[in-house]
Amino acid sequence: RRRGLHHVFIPAMESNCQTLSANFGSKVAEESSSEDRAPLASTAVIVLEGISKLVQNQLTMLTNPGSSFNAWGHFLSVEDRYMSLASHEVKAVAYSSLDGLIERDLELDKCLPGEVIEKIWDLWIRHYPAKDISTSSPHLVKTFESYVVLLKNICLRRGDCMTLDDMDAITKRLHQCIIDSGSPSYTNDTDTLTPLQKNIMDCICVLQPGPVGFTALIVRLLAQLLTLPLAVFRESKSGLTYIGLAKASMDRLLAILRTGANWDELITSNTLAVTLSNLNQCIALKYRWNKQEKKPEIWKKATSTLVTVLRPSLDALSGKGKTAKHDEIWGAIVASVQSIAGASIPPDTDMDEDTTYEDEDFDLAAVRQLLAMILPMMGASNISETLRRRVQIAQR
Repeated sequence: RRRGLHHVFIPAMESNCQTLSANFGSKVAEESSSEDRAPLASTAVIVLEGISKLVQNQLTMLTNPGSSFNAWGHFLSVEDRYMSLASHEVKAVAYSSLDGLIERDLELDKCLPGEVIEKIWDLWIRHYPAKDISTSSPHLVKTFESYVVLLKNICLRRGDCMTLDDMDAITKRLHQCIIDSGSPSYTNDTDTLTPLQKNIMDCICVLQPGPVGFTALIVRLLAQLLTLPLAVFRESKSGLTYIGLAKASMDRLLAILRTGANWDELITSNTLAVTLSNLNQCIALKYRWNKQEKKPEIWKKATSTLVTVLRPSLDALSGKGKTAKHDEIWGAIVASVQSIAGASIPPDTDMDEDTTYEDEDFDLAAVRQLLAMILPMMGASNISETLRRRVQIAQR
């Protein structure tokens, strides 16, 4: 079986890939219709799925110390060529085939050589599923889903091998996947995550914030996801709302900040200021959100998150001297108090009286909690007179 895989099946993949190369990613591909290329892509899917399943099923034997199988480089070089093709359908299956391989490896207690995992990581980095292959491709979203799922298992497998540069690349790619992937306009994601959004949140949950610099990168990514509904609101876009994703990001944000986050890192990298500012943006829009969603509404969720995050944030700030970053953080805190205290209902908003009173009670409770934490710190020498005046205004 080892010889069959080495001398028959991998060469079969290579031959199939050569056929595809003449029809995808070239001038020939640009001149041929998607209908002409569909049978070729379907054949590639069958070849990739079949041989990948064979490799997964024989993984114990292939990685056994006495095995003579040494064709991992050959196998991954062919996967590399599949990923280079201008076909979302083929790319999705190529990502999934490697994901299945790592998943099987994890089940077998990490039997794959480390260099194989590093080569797969390199493939993931080099082969981002750029949307410009065909923005109307029905396989576009599925390709991004497969790409993100592969990353999750790569992260589980690589563990302590992850560097700061790796984490930076991962967080940037995950954010870009959301931006580039698109989704059907009929998808309702106000209360339920789309499959891609869920995969991204699952992947973020796998990322460990332990080493220096990791916490700031992960928290900054979550803070960026909070702003996606704001862009939709301001540009009056149809389709995805990203509200469910923003709420899920708040939950993960709290989970990280409650479990001994590196606050010095969050402060010096300006990540804390960005996070508090983005939460405030969600709060400030309040009744101007025009999407129907389950409770708690996004502005209430953001308010509760802010109140919970503020206590450890203030504890971390209390020993710090006055700096530009310090002022920016305090500015975001005070702006949030003002947003909560200064809420008003637009004239064209249809709200019943009970809901209005309920929201007022919620806001008053939040303001009281925030002021109870903020006021004792107003006498500190690192608090500017301007900030003190803004807090006084919010008290009224």
